[in-house]
Amino acid sequence: MNYVLKNWIPYKLVNLQGQIHCRWLNTFNKTFIEPFFDETILKLKGLNSAHSAISSVSDLSMLEEWVAGLNSMEPTAFIFHISRCGSTLISQLLATSDQHIVLPEVPFFDDLLRLPYQHKGFTSKDASGLLMTAIKYYGQKTDGPRAAFID
Repeated sequence: MNYVLKNWIPYKLVNLQGQIHCRWLNTFNKTFIEPFFDETILKLKGLNSAHSAISSVSDLSMLEEWVAGLNSMEPTAFIFHISRCGSTLISQLLATSDQHIVLPEVPFFDDLLRLPYQHKGFTSKDASGLLMTAIKYYGQKTDGPRAAFID
């Protein structure tokens, strides 16, 4: 069965009884414009508060299964940075255009990359595959051409 989670993003990994699960948020097709992704998560949690009695959690394996059929774009650029180098300014400038999807410092990406170091049973290859899958959720296409930048 083909599941399409349009406008939903995985945003947090949780350990439930020794199994890694994924928490989800509906983005309501909102543009990510905050300078830091933690601010975006707070905003989206506010939008989801009407449904707070419902916990959107899945097994981590569903991340890859549900991505089938999702209309997304691949990243155009990655911005690697150090503190106070101007990357936030560049990201914010790019985010002012509807032509771009900018993902500044997404904590979920870090969580996925750290899986092999924090949980037995995950390899760096697993983490890499999960990261590429997660990027598809965050790079969902909306109206018009866009370029994706990950800071």
